[in-house]
Amino acid sequence: MACTTAAASATVAEDGLCPSLGLPLLGRLADRRGLPLPCHLGAVLVAAALSALALAGTASLPFTALCVAVAGAGCPPLEGSLRSLYPAVLPDAAHVRTAYTLDSFTQQIVYVAGPALAVATATLRRPRRRPSPWRPQPLGPAPSSSPPRAPPEPGAPWPAARTR
Repeated sequence: MACTTAAASATVAEDGLCPSLGLPLLGRLADRRGLPLPCHLGAVLVAAALSALALAGTASLPFTALCVAVAGAGCPPLEGSLRSLYPAVLPDAAHVRTAYTLDSFTQQIVYVAGPALAVATATLRRPRRRPSPWRPQPLGPAPSSSPPRAPPEPGAPWPAARTR
């Protein structure tokens, strides 16, 4: 896959949209057959798709898109399954309401803090470039071993193209 922002954006969008197709189907299966079948089926689908993607690589955009679609659509309905168990495992309605509130609160923290942490991590782990002698540095311009030159005359070859 060509490493472009457009390809990466399309893959991330696909990963965000495919669960909206698969989760209702797996949730319906959970309603009819119980929780273990859709959770195990979804886990196997996601593991198979991501393993195939890891082994084959992302050189082929259609294959990458297929793996991401299968992984997204096969995402097991864990959050909904957990919420459906609150009334059965908590002692009373007040505890259930508290659990729903805490669950909603932590989900919102994940949605807000997750992308911010990803951006911060990517920014801090970015390889450092050598400072340019022409770019102002925190303590002033960086020292240069050669004096500044005037720009070349119009039509003159670039300094790298000249022979010494």
